Amino acid sequence: MGASRKSFLTRLARSKGFLIEESYSSSTTHVVSENNTGDEVEVWIQKQETEEKASSSSVSLLDISWLTESMARGSPVPIQDRHRLKSSLKPSELTPVIIMKSYACQRRTPLKHHNAFLTEALEVLAENAEFSENEGRNVAFRRSSSVLKALPYIVRKMEDLKDLPCLGEHSLRVIKEILEDGTSSEVESTRQSEQFQAMKALTAVFGVGVRTADRWFREGIRSPLDLIDTGQKLNHAQQAGVQYYNDLNTPVTKKEAMDISDIVEKAVKAVLPGTIITLTGGFRRGKEVGHDVDFLITHPEEGAEEKLMPKIVNYLDDQGLLLYQKTTRNSYLESKDGPARPPSNMDRFERCFSIFRLEQSKVDFDTRVKASSDNSGTTDKKEESYSGSSWRAVRVDLVVSPYSQFAFATLGWTGSKLFERELRRWAGQEKGMSLSSHALYDSKQSSQSSASAPSSPGAVSRSSSCISMPSDRASTSGTIPETLPGFYSRRADKMQQIQIQSEPVGQAPSFLTAPKKDTVTTTENLQHAPELGFSSGTEEEETSGYESEGGRSLSPMVTKEPAPSTSPGTGRRARTAFTAEQIDSLERAFKRNAYLGAQDKAELCKRLSLSDKQ
Repeated sequence: MGASRKSFLTRLARSKGFLIEESYSSSTTHVVSENNTGDEVEVWIQKQETEEKASSSSVSLLDISWLTESMARGSPVPIQDRHRLKSSLKPSELTPVIIMKSYACQRRTPLKHHNAFLTEALEVLAENAEFSENEGRNVAFRRSSSVLKALPYIVRKMEDLKDLPCLGEHSLRVIKEILEDGTSSEVESTRQSEQFQAMKALTAVFGVGVRTADRWFREGIRSPLDLIDTGQKLNHAQQAGVQYYNDLNTPVTKKEAMDISDIVEKAVKAVLPGTIITLTGGFRRGKEVGHDVDFLITHPEEGAEEKLMPKIVNYLDDQGLLLYQKTTRNSYLESKDGPARPPSNMDRFERCFSIFRLEQSKVDFDTRVKASSDNSGTTDKKEESYSGSSWRAVRVDLVVSPYSQFAFATLGWTGSKLFERELRRWAGQEKGMSLSSHALYDSKQSSQSSASAPSSPGAVSRSSSCISMPSDRASTSGTIPETLPGFYSRRADKMQQIQIQSEPVGQAPSFLTAPKKDTVTTTENLQHAPELGFSSGTEEEETSGYESEGGRSLSPMVTKEPAPSTSPGTGRRARTAFTAEQIDSLERAFKRNAYLGAQDKAELCKRLSLSDKQ
C-alpha cells in the first residue's frame, strides 16, 4: 500500500470512528493489508514481536476489503474467508509462536474458539472437582481451559502447547489422551458416574448448593423426582426450584432476556424516574443464551436507591410477574468497610433473587419443551408441576448499587467468574490493590478509588482504567470483539500518542483496534483492549457478582487503646500492642487464607509491626 493511499484510508477510517494505530502493539486486534500475502504479513509481525517485544494472543490478518466494507457499514462487519489473507506455509509451520499471558484477564478469549473438544473435557473435570468441593482442582482445570480458548489455532499435537502457562500435568495428560485416542477415559468415566450425574441434576435445582446436593446423594436421592417421591423437606426456594425445574434448566434466549429487560425497566421507571438499569452477566458479554438474567440498578442521586428494591418487587408482584422472590438488604457500610481489604469476594449489595413468569408464544413453548425433555430427569407424570403452555419460568436477579459504586458493580456482575477471579488476583499481586464489586483499594497508599456511574456501560472502562493494565499485556475478551468493541479499555499513553513511529512506505500494514464511536467510554481517550470472557455451567456462563471465596477480614479487630500483651516474656522483642488472642486470630487468618500473596502478607505484617516469622 502506498504512503498516500495509506494516509487517506487512515484519515477516512478515523473519521468513521475506527481507532487506527500506526505501529504494532499488544492491543492490536486486526491487521489490515493491501497487496501483501499472509506469509509476508506473518513474517513482518514476527519481526515486530521480536524487536518491539510486543505480542498479541490472537490477531486477524485481513485484506483491505474488510476495512472498506466496515467503513461503509459504520461498524466492523463479520469476518469471512474472503477477507482473510491466505498463507502458503506448510501445515507444520502454521502453528504460531504465542506469548500467552499468565493471567486470564490479560488474554482475549472469544465466545467461539477453536478447541471446544478439549475445553469441554477439562470443564467436566472442573465441574466434578467443584462437586467434591476441591476448589484448587476446579480453578486449575478452568485456567487450563481458558488458555486453550485463547489460542488462535486448533491444537493438533502436544508441541502446539509448548511454553503455554497454566497447563498442569493433569490437564496435559488429559489433552494428550484426547489428541491420541479421540477421548479421555477419565473424562468419560466421570461423565458416566452415578455421583456426577446425580450431583449435576441436584445442583441444577434452584436454591440447592453442593453441600446440600451431596447430603441428598448420600441419602439415596438421585434426581428432583426423588425429592418429590420421598417427601424431602424443602425450603421455599428449593420448592420453587423443583416445581419449575424444567423451565429453569432450559436456556434463556437473548430475545427472552430483552423482553424481561423491557418489563423490569418499565417497573423501575414507574417506581423512580431517572433510575439507571443495566443488563449484566453473559448477555452483556455478547452471548446468545444464558441460564438466568441479571440486572444492575442505580440512581444518579446518591442514597435515592436505598428504598428502591421493595418498591420494585411490590410493583412486579402486583403485576403477577413473580413466582418466587427473596430479597437481601445491603450490608456494605462504606465508612466501616470502605478503606480496608474486603472480608470476602462476594459483594453485599441489596438484591432480589426471583423467578419470573414470562409470557411467550406457543411456538416458543413447543421448542422449549423439546429441549427441556432432553436435559431433565423428569417424566410426563409430573407435567402438572411445571408452567403452562402460555408462559415459562425464568431466573432473574435484581441488584441495586449506590451510584458511587456502580462502575465496580458493573465490572463485577459482568463476569465471567474466572475473569473476575484473575482480575482480582492480578490487581493484588501485580498492583498491590484490592478489587471488589464495591471499590478499588490501594493498600500501599491506604486510599480507595471510586468511580461514578454514567448512564452508559462506560462505567466498566473507568473502573478498569483505575487499575491501569500496562500496554504490553493483551487483554481478554469473553465476547467477540465486534460484538462489544471497547468493552474493557485502558488509558492511552500520552507519549505513545505523540511519538508515532514512522514505517517503510508501502510495506507495513495498518492496525485496527476498535471503532471509536462504538467504544463505551465517551469522555476519556481510551485504547481498546477487549475483555475476556458466577451458578453452574461453563466459566463464560457464570456471572461474578455472586462469588465468594470465603474468609473474613485478615486484620484483627483492634480497640483504640489496646491492652498490653498478657503472653509471658521470652527475652525477645515485643510482638505488637495486640493481645495474645488477637495474635492467635491473625495466625488463624493466615492459615485460612493460604492463597494470600507474599506481597500482601508482607504489607500486613508491616502494618501490624510483626516480623515475617511472627
